[in-house]
Amino acid sequence: MRAPKLAKRLFIWYCGPAQVDDLLGDMDEIFERNLTRMPAWRAKACYWRQVLSLTASYAIRKRRERASFHPHSNDSINLHMIKNYFMIAWRMMTRNKVYTTINVLGLTLGISACIIVYLVVSYEFSFDNFHPDKERIYRLRTFEPAKNLVEGCISGPAFSTINDNLTGSEAFTGYYLFDAKATVSDHGQEKHFDRNTTKVILTNPDYFKIFQYRWLAGKPGVLAKPMQVVLTESRARAYFGTIELQDIIGKNIIYNDSLTTSVAGVIKDWSGNSDFTHTEFISYSTIERTFLLKQLHADLWDWMTHASQGFIKISPGDNLQAIETQLSRIVEKGGHKEYKFTLEPLADIHFFMGDEGGAGMMPKLYSLSALAAFILIIAAINFINLSTAQSIRRSREIGIRKVVGSLKRQIIAQFLSETLVLAFISLCLSVALIRPLLWLFADFIPQGVTFNPLATDTWIFFGALILAISLLAGTYPALVMSSYRPAIVLSGKKMSAGRGQFSLRKSLIVLQFSASLFFIIATLVIGSQMDFIRKTDRGFSTESVITFRTNWEGEVNKVQTLVDRLRNVPGLDDVAMQGFPPMGFAQWKFDVEFNGKKGPVKLLAAIKSGDDHYIPLYKLRLLAGRNIIPRDSVREIVVNETLAKSLGFEDPHDAIGERFPLFGGAFPIVGVIQDFHQESFRNAIGPCIIGDFKDMQHEVAIRLQNSDILANTAVIDRIQSEFKNVYPDETLNYHFIEDEIGWMHGEEQKMSKLATISMAVTIFISCMGVFGLAMFTAAMRTREIGIRKVLGATSMSIVNMLSREFMILILVSIILATPIAWYYMNDWLLAFNYRTDLSWWLFALAAAIALVTGLITVSFQSLKAATGDPVKALRTE
Repeated sequence: MRAPKLAKRLFIWYCGPAQVDDLLGDMDEIFERNLTRMPAWRAKACYWRQVLSLTASYAIRKRRERASFHPHSNDSINLHMIKNYFMIAWRMMTRNKVYTTINVLGLTLGISACIIVYLVVSYEFSFDNFHPDKERIYRLRTFEPAKNLVEGCISGPAFSTINDNLTGSEAFTGYYLFDAKATVSDHGQEKHFDRNTTKVILTNPDYFKIFQYRWLAGKPGVLAKPMQVVLTESRARAYFGTIELQDIIGKNIIYNDSLTTSVAGVIKDWSGNSDFTHTEFISYSTIERTFLLKQLHADLWDWMTHASQGFIKISPGDNLQAIETQLSRIVEKGGHKEYKFTLEPLADIHFFMGDEGGAGMMPKLYSLSALAAFILIIAAINFINLSTAQSIRRSREIGIRKVVGSLKRQIIAQFLSETLVLAFISLCLSVALIRPLLWLFADFIPQGVTFNPLATDTWIFFGALILAISLLAGTYPALVMSSYRPAIVLSGKKMSAGRGQFSLRKSLIVLQFSASLFFIIATLVIGSQMDFIRKTDRGFSTESVITFRTNWEGEVNKVQTLVDRLRNVPGLDDVAMQGFPPMGFAQWKFDVEFNGKKGPVKLLAAIKSGDDHYIPLYKLRLLAGRNIIPRDSVREIVVNETLAKSLGFEDPHDAIGERFPLFGGAFPIVGVIQDFHQESFRNAIGPCIIGDFKDMQHEVAIRLQNSDILANTAVIDRIQSEFKNVYPDETLNYHFIEDEIGWMHGEEQKMSKLATISMAVTIFISCMGVFGLAMFTAAMRTREIGIRKVLGATSMSIVNMLSREFMILILVSIILATPIAWYYMNDWLLAFNYRTDLSWWLFALAAAIALVTGLITVSFQSLKAATGDPVKALRTE
């Protein structure tokens, strides 16, 4: 037709192609209004007549403006174009409220996940990055080749040997954690601070060369003398109030009622995040002159715990491998070839600071980041699907834009601006949701994570996130829509809605539901394993059993005194002294050798210290022999079934009477108990020895008669009273042993919750997308539905017709996702030595959930379309 060509010539001649956006908003509205009131051919005729009229009026107005326009044309036109882009974007959003809502909700969830993960990751990576020369600070890790064991700690003799012989490096230090209570005298009044508030280490002067502080009183080097202590400012104020810091120098602090130290310095507290939160520093040389040498086992080469750390600050240009070799040779010359050393960068320590469980933090951060990105991609898929679907309805608009002179890059910019506006609105909603979400998911988020929306780095992240979303979600729809040919879209022919072929839109639906199905299966499998852990017989009873620690460095006879008093408290079924419960985080394990009938046997055995009440309190089952008899010192032991078999005794009764070498002595085996779980279900049950080792028994276990917590309130109060009578300066912190076992599988519980949340989010986003597409499909097939109903089709047959395509896509998702989910969940279960079966019904249930959810989503819109008035539908077309 000639009308478009004429319109284009007039418009370009008078106004230029940049004014296309002003024209098209009005033209679309006119066409839609006319289409509902007259036949299609008349609507088109009116449409083109209005095109010419609007073109002429725009041209006259712009011509008048040019008469007085100052020649800054390019900049002014570009700014006007940008303004128009956003105005039209807002207009399109308000016209299509359902699609806008679906896209905004999906993007809000994805952006919220990304922001939370960003906060967590930035928090975790902020630890100890404020130290000067942090790239030259390393922690020593001890490697024992014979055991193929690497530990992030160092023994006391190894530290002393290296400290005396190391050359070339800038500084070397180490420390022992000291679990202590403190007593100070302030203005003639004694103040007591229990061990829960003190954070004490014993270290040498080089500690302050590696970890630098600002000195407020005293000077570096004061820890060269024994019995000296340095305090942080906050700790000094807690002990001595508001007096001048210089006046605190020389005052005494008594630790554990027997170690008297003198304050030699006060330092400024760090303001940054750090794993080294110590507030009191006692001179390392104090160890050799006090009871601490034996209490901390600082004279034993093979006594290594994570309470003992070693650090080195290398000189610029030093070779790490050469330093590691030098450290290993130093201890080798001291006669200990079994120890080698590796250096761990300060930046990595936060992720391995605790026991071995901390090693999993970095993979968790990667997994969280991948999950957040995945949720954002699922939301972007919704936007791509709905945008490309709507492009069929907007094809005439695009054709007119091109006819009147719009360039392809201008059309792309227009549609990207629409994505940008949606992303910005979603970001604003996400910012409003972050604080409630941080509270809601507090179990998954470290306590120190905070949200400051005004921080510079937060704004940079927001900008990068919006840009990434705009490009991710908007690029493909913009390219598709800008590629339409005007001759086709303006010829009156209807464009295909994508039915019949496996289009990109359908592929994205399959991807969305495949992800949802994966998380459904993961949730079911993890939940099944957690149910297995809860219900499986562990080999002992935890019902109504509470446990608590006493002073670990205190006298064992005080523990015995407390236990004797507790046994007279009504409402208690049994009370036992113990080192650790049968199952828990803490374990004592020792290498033992036994010369049995089949030759020498060397094995690693767990030592469970408990008195004669230990076995009956936990209801451990004897297979042979008897329980230990109470004595002043250990005279006999009980072993588990695994240890008896390791020694060559297939029949437990054959092990009775055998003398077992342990701690330099030989103890007769008087009983064999049935195997019980000692660690998490990831670990196999190993050899175990139970004996009345008095010096290890600093815990108390109590079985309450009543399982009702509320009914035990008075009993707990009586227990606290008896505890205070024996330990007046200590605080009773008890917990149920079942809770501790639950903490052992805390990561699995968090993973289960995270999988459930991910399942809910992905299903929600996927269903919103399918709902939008179903609504669009029904709208595109309005005339077809009307004709079918006029010819006698039932509502259910129409619902079936509209739903069939989506159900096929969900079935394809099930076929694709099931083997992938089986592979990964089977691999996850293999990490457990004791696990549930990967049953077929879990996958069948997941498939049923996906199908029912998809069917409900699609059927709602399909039923609405099927029950509509066919006369109205045909008149609309």
